[in-house]
Amino acid sequence: MKQWGWILGWAVPAQWFVALAEKYLPQWQHTALPANPGAVDEILTQSRFDRVGGYSLGAHLLLAARPNRALFLLAPFLAFPSEAKLGGKISRTQLKFLSRWLQREPSAALVDFYRRADLNDIPAPEFDGETMRDLKWGLEQLERSTADTASPEWKTWCGARDPLLDSASLQTHLPHLRVVAEGTHHPGALLEAVAKDELS
Repeated sequence: MKQWGWILGWAVPAQWFVALAEKYLPQWQHTALPANPGAVDEILTQSRFDRVGGYSLGAHLLLAARPNRALFLLAPFLAFPSEAKLGGKISRTQLKFLSRWLQREPSAALVDFYRRADLNDIPAPEFDGETMRDLKWGLEQLERSTADTASPEWKTWCGARDPLLDSASLQTHLPHLRVVAEGTHHPGALLEAVAKDELS
């Protein structure tokens, strides 16, 4: 079975995402890595992956790395803060607030984030030192990291009703972006669109 490697969005559990990917793309074996400082290098140097994809922050990290290979990007953005006008709808002030809340009450902060991002079916989060490091690092990337653009060969999808990303703004920077009419920030509808594209 062919292998598909993914880098995940901020605070997105691997097991949850893989279950969705297997539902919509069952002909592939899926491996998902959390967004962390080594994720891009790890996934791009693994020769076993026939395809590489990213979701949300993971898509952004791959965009910023600009690897010389085909990519499949769900809910990508060039910069997350709304002030940058590069796809994100969330202000830096909101990100700083989330960072402080995460320090004080991590479970409550993540549950609120999942609700706002239309990720309500993610199970209650579990924390250890490594998870918290990844979450803090990910918030720093969301606040500061910027990518230039995407190669026309890369395939990109975004939901028209995404509460975190502005699909109309993204289309001006990513002209090959496919906007999923009923899609939100939840990867389910985006993975379904990928599956339909595979069959066309």
